[in-house]
Amino acid sequence: MIGYRNRAAFLAAAPLILLFAGLPRAEAQSQGSVGSGPIKLFQFDAPAAAVDDAAAGAAGTGSLAPTVPQGQRSADIAPSRVMLPERTTAPRSDVEGIEVRELDNQGNAATGPLTPTRGGLGLDLWAGTTADRVADLMGSLPSDIRSPALRELARRMLLSSAEPPSLLPLQASAEPQTPAASPDDLLRLRAERLYAMGEFEGLNALLELFSDRRDDQALRRLRVDGLLLAGDWEAACRPALNALARAPQESYWQRVKIACDAVAGDDTRAHLGLDLLRESGADDDGFADLINALLGVGVPTAEPPFSALNLATMAKLGVAPSPAFRAAAPSGWDGVFARLGALPLEERVPIAERAVGSGALAAERLAALYVQPIFDPIDVDDPVAAVARGDLAQWQAHALLYQAAKRQTLPLLRAQLLTAYVEQMASDGAILAGLRTARAEADAITPSPGLSWAAPTLARTYYLSGDAAQAEAWRLNQQETARLVTPLWPYLQIFTGGRADPAMLNVWAQSLPPSIQGQQAVLVESIVNAFHDPSLGLQAEGPRREIQQAALAGRPGETLLLILREFGARDLVSLDVPALALSVAALHQVGYTQQARMLAAEALAASGV
Repeated sequence: MIGYRNRAAFLAAAPLILLFAGLPRAEAQSQGSVGSGPIKLFQFDAPAAAVDDAAAGAAGTGSLAPTVPQGQRSADIAPSRVMLPERTTAPRSDVEGIEVRELDNQGNAATGPLTPTRGGLGLDLWAGTTADRVADLMGSLPSDIRSPALRELARRMLLSSAEPPSLLPLQASAEPQTPAASPDDLLRLRAERLYAMGEFEGLNALLELFSDRRDDQALRRLRVDGLLLAGDWEAACRPALNALARAPQESYWQRVKIACDAVAGDDTRAHLGLDLLRESGADDDGFADLINALLGVGVPTAEPPFSALNLATMAKLGVAPSPAFRAAAPSGWDGVFARLGALPLEERVPIAERAVGSGALAAERLAALYVQPIFDPIDVDDPVAAVARGDLAQWQAHALLYQAAKRQTLPLLRAQLLTAYVEQMASDGAILAGLRTARAEADAITPSPGLSWAAPTLARTYYLSGDAAQAEAWRLNQQETARLVTPLWPYLQIFTGGRADPAMLNVWAQSLPPSIQGQQAVLVESIVNAFHDPSLGLQAEGPRREIQQAALAGRPGETLLLILREFGARDLVSLDVPALALSVAALHQVGYTQQARMLAAEALAASGV
């Protein structure tokens, strides 16, 4: 064959043969084939793409993250997603404030693409916290964070440039101690958490800063997985070839090489690679079916197990992953699957609603999905009656009401339909997604006294997006029916910093059904006053005491990690009042006041306030 004495010897050397056979072609591919441009993993139709472009333009910040006013912590800025300018070495990213720059080989592992003036959480992020403590807490960071405000803080924390945490205990000890966590451990944990959260644009931006660190197997694989998920096969295939040279027997790198050859249309090398996998017993899981389908030979008959490589290959084929495949993915991947064009709408829309409700997906993407279904003309003429009939699936009812509101040009009717949409979302347990998605359509309605009845709903859409000024425009245009101002009073206190005046609290509570007056009054009073009482009178020991102590000691990163560990993976409606108040107070205490306000507003909305 090639002069090898036996088949086993050939199989042992074959990966190297494939590697070196592919190197000249890889160079040629930079001008064509795989290099003809990123292959988009998440395919949207034209209206969806237009929405994304409009959203990027609406941010008003171009390729820059918000600039921090003097004396204000960078986290105290309403979060936004902005598009980066085109780069020659990597795909575009919508990570807020990403600033790519080269590091030397000794680059600080706490460096990140978000700087203090461009969306980062400050150089003092890890002040007063040891590396071992950061590693312990970051290792338990949940991936399925349920609050949009907390998820945004977690993402920015993982991407922020900061002074590295201390490698040794902060207190003197008689015995010399060796730190358990190294600087590279922190970098690896940050990358792993971004991957688990489905934040692959941020993952790619972070690892691009450390692209010269090729001796870490975990980082190499995360880098390739992130690029595959971004649809940039060309950029993913280059480091995969290098990794295969270092570990020619590693099955993962062999598979990436085969997939790269298939995407490039190189039938010979791809089929040879598949033959070698079969001979070694490594291909018995449906991977070969995907590759053959890429090469135009048959269709996949067996779904492979979950992996980023398999998902990227399935997306290239337009094959929808099964519920079992999705269930095997990290729990924070709702935003990833919601952008996967191969999924049918009946599966994709509910995923997108969950993702928007947790902050894992931009609301504009859900709005783009809502306009895709086609409904019976009778239902279109009277969408409220169609929903009341009860024979539509939840996602269909949501889409029908949203479509109707979007089509309506008369402010009165649009407000009625938009209110009906939000109320239906609240009834179905998706109020945060409903308020966040309704924001775009609310922009077309001008506040007026004649629409005072709609103010409680429409103002909330702005409070939940951080636009307190527009929310106030609705609140202040209700002179004719002053009693309707009352439902918005708690939000006003949160965003203006006022205390919960007992008299006004009582007036507000009187507008509620008697059965919930006391419960809601306690919730509102505790959350509003949390901005003025960082101690909250806590006496108990344990995790909640740790949060309080970290906040009072001025340890911002540790405070955030503790909050995320204890409460991040829980629905806001499941949190008790002291937990919510503690989280709000602690974030405010360490300088993350805007995020504390957003968390407070989310908690109120989720609780029906």
